[in-house]
Amino acid sequence: VLTVAKARWAFVESQREDEASVGAHQDGELSTELDFEEFLECLGRCGLHKYGAIEQMRVSDRVTALILNVLGRMDVASVITAATLVRAGVSFNGRADSERLPGETAAEHERWLRTWQLVETNLKGLHGFPLWLKDVHNMLHAGVHDIAHVFKHLLRDSSEFELDFGAFQTWAREMASKMPGGAADADAAGMAQVVFATATNTIAGLPRLTFQAFLAALPRLAFALSNPKFGELSEHPDESGVVRAPKVQPVQWALLALLDAMEVQASHPSGAGPRNASPDSIKVQKYREAGMRFASPRSPLERSALRAANNVTRSPTRGRGDSASPVQR
Repeated sequence: VLTVAKARWAFVESQREDEASVGAHQDGELSTELDFEEFLECLGRCGLHKYGAIEQMRVSDRVTALILNVLGRMDVASVITAATLVRAGVSFNGRADSERLPGETAAEHERWLRTWQLVETNLKGLHGFPLWLKDVHNMLHAGVHDIAHVFKHLLRDSSEFELDFGAFQTWAREMASKMPGGAADADAAGMAQVVFATATNTIAGLPRLTFQAFLAALPRLAFALSNPKFGELSEHPDESGVVRAPKVQPVQWALLALLDAMEVQASHPSGAGPRNASPDSIKVQKYREAGMRFASPRSPLERSALRAANNVTRSPTRGRGDSASPVQR
């Protein structure tokens, strides 16, 4: 938020050192005045203050956003929407989009698809669903045989094929200790209880995990262990005085960390998570509509916006050498 106090501080900080004293003169300029270069610096500082709480905006984005506000090209709501809006692409459909692994027969793939259908149903409601669905599918699909070995080991040579809560909780606490930045032991025990209750099937009156339920529990457990403070605000404000929520580890990267702790070979996630997503196409479209031009673009966003803004001034009928804008591609 840009307060009057912060604006005044930006004004003072933008002046040269030899003009810092009140009433000082330098080349006929008062300390209460800004020349053009100082004015540009002041605008930049104001942009950093105004949009400092928007984590998705880089430094250059914050400065650019304030310039757009000053020029009347974009209002505050449009800037924040362009910086934070995440649009999901075409939703992943396991039946249509799942590919067979090398050496996997059609019958084995069909069995996996039936298993995945049960897993996907249990994952609805998890943070960011369904943005990460394809990555989670690919990781579980690639590591399903190794995960099955882990599951059999947890059964402790039992004649039953369902996992009880005690074994699952002990294993979850062990995984938390192996994961980088994982939850504390006491927190992991509570998280395991919640995840187990979400994924269990009641068998003979006792809650137990089948292998399919165990697969469905892995993404939920991974997200919980990687984000022990999810949904809580920090106890102390940052340097800008803003109390922020802890950064969220996306589901697919949390699952990768859990599978690494399990020593399961899995495919690497291909996409970013909700909080880390970079909807550049949306931002470029917004900057294009504003007609913003950058004198010396430095970031990829600025370069894309410059190309998009230049397309606004082109003739509707492009020549042979012209190319489509980044938004049109």
